[in-house]
Amino acid sequence: MILIAVIVTVIVASVYGLSKVFTKKHDSVINNIKSVAPDFNWKVQEPLPIRPFVNKKNFNPSMGVKNIGSTPEDWLLIENTYLTNINLRVKTFEAVPEQTSFVNNNPMTESALREFYDILTIFLVQRYPMIFKRSWGGEITNMVTNETFPSKSDKLSNTQIMKLISSNIEEDFLIMHKDNPDDQSEEYILRASLNSFPAGFDPRVNFNQPVSFIHKPVPQYKSRLQFTMGKFFNNLKSKDMWVRHNWSIQTHSSMYNAGSNHGREGEKIQALKMEDIDFENGCFLRCERQVFIRLPKSHAILMTIRTYLTPIDKIKEEGNAMELIRGIDSLPDDLAFYKRRDAWGEAVKEYLRS
Repeated sequence: MILIAVIVTVIVASVYGLSKVFTKKHDSVINNIKSVAPDFNWKVQEPLPIRPFVNKKNFNPSMGVKNIGSTPEDWLLIENTYLTNINLRVKTFEAVPEQTSFVNNNPMTESALREFYDILTIFLVQRYPMIFKRSWGGEITNMVTNETFPSKSDKLSNTQIMKLISSNIEEDFLIMHKDNPDDQSEEYILRASLNSFPAGFDPRVNFNQPVSFIHKPVPQYKSRLQFTMGKFFNNLKSKDMWVRHNWSIQTHSSMYNAGSNHGREGEKIQALKMEDIDFENGCFLRCERQVFIRLPKSHAILMTIRTYLTPIDKIKEEGNAMELIRGIDSLPDDLAFYKRRDAWGEAVKEYLRS
């Protein structure tokens, strides 16, 4: 009887301990996440229709953030693109790891990375319990990919953490922190990142660089964004979650693009004709859904980036052709050059009107 009592006690303690791992409260917006509906089916979940140009008059660069801290379950999304994009991310990570993945070798960065991983696993199990199944051994099985991974980061290397994040969520991410967190004047520096789907830049250029360096190519950054962005980062609270969107047009189907989506200083951009563009398979509205969170323990800033490619045909089908044309025409000249409007602008507008 004593042996049985001991076994029961161990089992109860194990269950309780495992429960605590997945329900432990954090001083964070990522806490007590609502589950999707029991009949949730990722295969029929349409991508979020992000159309930043609709009903917008001013297309100058801006933060344009919205606080969604009241619905933290909307942080990371699983849609019908999930398996395709996960497979693509894994392939990219394995092919060019030195470009897609970076972790600065210092305790502050590694602590923030592990904190992100541990919060991420809690979120996935709570939000998508039919996809991410936890086991008695403290492991999680992804029911879509049939891969199993640890619920905690303590026994994982940095490379393993990056690979597991890449193979379980569609979002890229950046981790930024200061060397002196109490110094309000110091800039945040990019110390870790996963860029499986870069949009016209080589991620390696930004490793270990401050925010101002990363945004140097962005038109009007110094005059319109630098002060606002610095203030936003300094005031970001762990209880909040902020989202912003951007958009551009690309005339190819690649999610991974390390160089051709942006105009560069001194470049002469050649105009394309409508017949030069494959509108059926190779012209897309490219949008990013960027979410900002303050990690509660390390106090680093986490930015997750979800990339959407929407065929231009779909924009026409939605009845948003004239809205997109207005958006294209309304871009300030410097931002238009940055988005390479001189290359695709007239051809895309002609197609939208056709």
